[in-house]
Amino acid sequence: MKLSKRLATTARFVPKGGVLADIGADRGELSYYLLENQVVETGILSDISPRSLNRAKELFKATDLWDKVRFRVGDGLSVLEPGEAHSAVLAGMGGQTIVNILEAEPQVSHSLKAIVVQAMGNSPKARRWFMDNGMTITAEAMVWEDGHYYTIIRGEPGEMLLDSKQLYAGPLLLAQKDPVLKESLIKEKTQRENILASLSRQSQGQERQEALGRELDFLNSLLELL
Repeated sequence: MKLSKRLATTARFVPKGGVLADIGADRGELSYYLLENQVVETGILSDISPRSLNRAKELFKATDLWDKVRFRVGDGLSVLEPGEAHSAVLAGMGGQTIVNILEAEPQVSHSLKAIVVQAMGNSPKARRWFMDNGMTITAEAMVWEDGHYYTIIRGEPGEMLLDSKQLYAGPLLLAQKDPVLKESLIKEKTQRENILASLSRQSQGQERQEALGRELDFLNSLLELL
């Protein structure tokens, strides 16, 4: 099975072996790929939507992978018992939604040996959760696909301390001088510059102009690192 760029990157971050919990599995393509390529041994696919989960079931039916998967309808990590899964993937969600899911079932989230998140925006929220909950970032990537930037992060047990720049842009992405990160920051900078110029021309929103100035200084400090 051929995955999209963002799912292929997510799959690359899943540690080998054990039981994978695919939370918000949708059509089940990620789990299918991981099982087909023997990256994980078994999978628990869950989704809050029975209709979405039925599509995943159709993908696995009449294949030799059927006996390696279980399907559960439910909200977030509530479908799991602590220690039932070795790793979990939360893909295709915003950073705040990811944090809400992890915080809702702390016994489950803290029992996982690896958590892979694929954030559609607000990735600093996910990084802060990892830092505040005894997990360290061991892999990061950023991809551009279908008009959106996607950030993929893997957290594993361990302590880390991130500063404001690392929380915002990603410690490993900064260290690697990631070109996609740089491209996204340049776009952010251009958007803010355009808003600031418009407000300045109209002599409006002095407080907003000052806030934009601070944001631009911060973005410039990040770009200097890249």
